[in-house]
Order: sequence, then C-alpha cells, then structure tokens
Amino acid sequence: MFDRHTPAVPLTVGPPTRSKANTVQAAAALVLGETLTQFTSHLTTLRGSDDPEVVHQARVAWRRFKSHLRLFEPALKLKSMPSLTPLQPLLKGLGALRDLDVALTEMLPQCRSTYMDGGLQTRAALARRRRDWWQMSQALQRLAEEQRSLVRSELQQATIVATLLALTAWVDGVSEVSPSVDVQKFPLQRWARQRLADWRTRFKKSLKSGRDSTNPDQQHRVRILAKRLRYGLDALGFLLPGQRSQRWRQQAAEVQTQLGGKRDLQQAHTLAASVAADDAILQFLQGLADQSS
Repeated sequence: MFDRHTPAVPLTVGPPTRSKANTVQAAAALVLGETLTQFTSHLTTLRGSDDPEVVHQARVAWRRFKSHLRLFEPALKLKSMPSLTPLQPLLKGLGALRDLDVALTEMLPQCRSTYMDGGLQTRAALARRRRDWWQMSQALQRLAEEQRSLVRSELQQATIVATLLALTAWVDGVSEVSPSVDVQKFPLQRWARQRLADWRTRFKKSLKSGRDSTNPDQQHRVRILAKRLRYGLDALGFLLPGQRSQRWRQQAAEVQTQLGGKRDLQQAHTLAASVAADDAILQFLQGLADQSS
C-alpha cells in the first residue's frame, strides 16, 4: 500500500552507524528514514492484523518520528516538510484504538480479580458483579472492533497515502539540505552531546515540579519530555561518554512508566463510563486511579 515491507515482527530502530552518519545531516536522514519505515510498515500490517501490539508499535514509531524531528530541527528545513494535517484523523483514531486495547488487554484484566474479591459477598452479589463486568467488557470489545474498522477505513483514504508518500520523499532528501551555520560548526558527536544534554536539563526541570503533581497537564508535560529524552538517546545516545546514556535513559523510562500507569487507569475509568458500566465498577476504577495519583 505505502512502501517498504510488511514486518513479521515489530521493527526496532537502532542508532545510525558512524560509518554512515558522520554529519548531523546524515544522522537525521538515517534516523528519520528508519522511524518512518517502521510507522508505514506497521500501518500496512494493521490492515490485516488484529494484534494490539501492531497498533502499539505504529504509535511508538510515530512518536519517535515526531521526537526525532524536534531533535534534528536545527539541521532541517521544516518549512519544506509536507503538512501533517491530513494524518490527524488517522493518528487520533490510532490513539483511541490503543486506549481501548490497553483497557481490554492490560488494565481491566489486572483489576478484575480485585473487584471480584472485594468485600464479603453473597453468591448472588458475586454473580451480579461478574455479569456487570462481562457486560462492560463486551461493550468495550464492540467499541474496539468498531474503532479498528474506522482506522482501517482511514488507511484507505487517498489523502493519507499521498501524505505518507510525500513525507517519505521529503525524508529521502534530508541529507541534501544545507544545515544552519550553528550545525555546520560542530561535528556530529559534539552536536549530539550538547543537544541531548539540553533535553535532559529540560526533563529534570519539569520533573521537579510535575512528577508528583496532581495537575494532569503538568504530568503530561513530564511524560512528553521523558519520551523525547528516551527517544533521543535511542537515536544518538551511543555518542555520549561511558554509562551516561544508559543512566539517563533509565531515569526517563522509569518516569514514563510511572506516569503512564496512572494515565492508563484513569483512561480505563473513562472508557468504562462511556459504555455506561455499573456504578460500582466506576467507583472501583476511580478509586484505583486516585490511589495511583
């Protein structure tokens, strides 16, 4: 449908090799090309696969691509990049589908036994809980199937295909773009070290005020900066000295996991409410979300 090949397993993006990328321009072309290939390959696989991991990997690939655009922004002429606006319905649909997949395959299965075991119950009360949980799960499953069909419909849109092809062509020409004066002055290693250090400083600053905050916007900001740092290190961390890259990446991953778990619990509650789940279930899920905050 798009280009490249269809993966049998999720693709991973490694750092550009020194032999192939000795300039910022070359590194940008390799990293952006690999992440875009990962994204389009998983979109192709999604057309015939119901595996939630395919949706997850497609979204991870896109987040990496957007993060890498920011990482290499000083070396790119972003004004010449095709507009990403036509992709927004598809990206929004993928996000909604991923939320449903996480709720159905991770959050709700983990919570079910606790809900069923909570409190002293008669057989009749337990039977009602099982029935209500089953009805909620079935409603969410139908919603996920509908959402998957909508995403596949979006994949057929000519504007989506044209935008991805134009984006691929733009990435292929990145290595030929004349860099800014600031980028020209520094070799790749020196530039990458300074760029990643700046990103870690931003992450640490946001972490002080947002990690334990109850403000969703602050927590979201911390998660975004943690992801950017992690993805930047995945791409260029091999250029950092010693164990610095591994240490920084571990810190970012831990924060991302912690805040992501809070968000997933809250999202499970929101989705349960959207299908009019029983009040007892909604109160239970909200309680778990509150405890994780």
